Amino acid sequence: MAVLIDQSGSMKGYIDRITKAEVKDDTKPVDIKNIEQYMSDKYNVRLSAVREFFQNLNDTEAGLVFKVNELEQTPKAVCANPDNLSEENLRADCFGTSRKRIFDPYGGEGQAAFDLLQQGSNVKGRMPLWVSMLDLYNFMKKVPTEVRHIVVIDDGPDTCAPNSPDRRTEILVVKEGKGASVMSQAVCSDTDYAAFRDAVLADLEARKNGDTSIPAVHISFVQFQAQGYREVDPRQQEIACLTGGQYVFVNTQDLSTEAPDAMEAALKEALLKVRYTMAGSWKVGIPVPALSDPRVPKGAELAMEGYFTLLAGKSPLVREDMSVPLKVFEKSDVGGVNNLDHRLVIRIPCEADGDCSWYPARVASCNWYEPEYMSCRTAVCDKDVKVCRFDLAEDGTSCDDKLSCTGKDKCILGYCGGELAGAVKPTGPCAGRKKGDPCDDGNVCTSGETCDADNGNCVGGTPDASKNGQACDDGNACTKDTKCDNGACTGGTFAPKDTPCESDNNPCSDDLCDEAGVCQHRPRPDGPLGSSGSSGGLCMTDMKCQGGQPTGGSKAADATPCGNAGLCLDGVCEQVPSTLSPMPAQCIGK
Repeated sequence: MAVLIDQSGSMKGYIDRITKAEVKDDTKPVDIKNIEQYMSDKYNVRLSAVREFFQNLNDTEAGLVFKVNELEQTPKAVCANPDNLSEENLRADCFGTSRKRIFDPYGGEGQAAFDLLQQGSNVKGRMPLWVSMLDLYNFMKKVPTEVRHIVVIDDGPDTCAPNSPDRRTEILVVKEGKGASVMSQAVCSDTDYAAFRDAVLADLEARKNGDTSIPAVHISFVQFQAQGYREVDPRQQEIACLTGGQYVFVNTQDLSTEAPDAMEAALKEALLKVRYTMAGSWKVGIPVPALSDPRVPKGAELAMEGYFTLLAGKSPLVREDMSVPLKVFEKSDVGGVNNLDHRLVIRIPCEADGDCSWYPARVASCNWYEPEYMSCRTAVCDKDVKVCRFDLAEDGTSCDDKLSCTGKDKCILGYCGGELAGAVKPTGPCAGRKKGDPCDDGNVCTSGETCDADNGNCVGGTPDASKNGQACDDGNACTKDTKCDNGACTGGTFAPKDTPCESDNNPCSDDLCDEAGVCQHRPRPDGPLGSSGSSGGLCMTDMKCQGGQPTGGSKAADATPCGNAGLCLDGVCEQVPSTLSPMPAQCIGK
């Protein structure tokens, strides 16, 4: 048994105050008191939970605890030489590992692999999860034992490898009284998830083909919910499934950091479930008819609720019928919150970014998800695990931080801000340019613009006669064939009457151009709204338009078609069938 404990930045509170990304500025000392509120595990409850975990193991089971952080860069054994320590120190400092070590202290392949592991890898940075896992995995294959398990306790994904979707090359850092600045963070590992997964798959294939020299290593993960990473990590889920391990997500952000006893109890419960897995695991095939429904979105992680029953007469796993619950354990459990999810997860693979158009609206429904992050992220299909996730929008992309007192909102490092974003990293035609440098204000009918200050505005354009007659766009959907005329985009003709124009998002109005080129929002006649079960995608039935506004009605029945190939569920238009519930990868615990 090897336990790997995450001691990286986010566990210890090195969290950027705005982006919530894991960051550590090595140029200045850290005042621990100022970062306590950002720690994933303020009271180090994972350490006492690991001690109890070892107490639940048989005395004959060999074990060792490793830690990984941004300083040592590779799994380092805790108390690697317990022979010289007192029993008291073993209990206090070595997680109760006063047991046989997982390598032969007098030589052999186990000792050689251990020595190689302790040399480490030449990487620098934050959480080098996959390079650490590869080191430990290769070590565990060499230890002289019949059964091998690795248990990882962490609070998020790899933030070091160059291909990690969670690595941030730049971090927005806000310093009290000194405004904001951007800090660069280099790649800190050359091993990504794909490299580790491929190593595991190669070993699985070799054993399948009869190679008995490669032992099985079962890998389990207990993932804390961090401030900067509230979702489950599908990569850790995948490795646990491939190796016959267990994956448990602990809602530590929902468990109050002021209630360490609740957090510790939840973690101990999670580790106990991992302990059960070590007795052996089995697979259950359950038909899920809803998965053939084309309305199930690609790239989704779904979870089944309810129960399934193992029948004694048909399953060799049980002597009598056993009902297995699939649920999120709620307030009757530890800490008074939904702390552990016990539902079966179903992953619907996505194939392209276009499969994930449903994802932003689903994530935005989480009551903790803040709009300044939402508007600066683009839904994409993760090529490694085939689920939908977000990529950061390109710097300078227009966004809306939902604050009425900020203007000119732009995305900066995935954060939407007005004056803040402009002060940190200028965008637009004068970004990175000096006062007086030439620029382009976007008006094709003018030329000669210059920057009015360093990183300033692009101004001073004059009509360009050479552009007269050139096609341009005046931004009005109700005009067409506009052309440049002495610096102005003008002329043209009105678009045909009833040409669609900008929507006012009112299902009881039609947004159409009139004869004079004006976009009008014409009230629909009073009367029933919509012709089928749900009215205008609102998941309401029997609604009516009155005076141009929707009124009345009641919730549509569950599974009523709505919106863009969705189904109504409790009055909300969801993109999943009512027989399934969305996997709480975003809203877990809520």
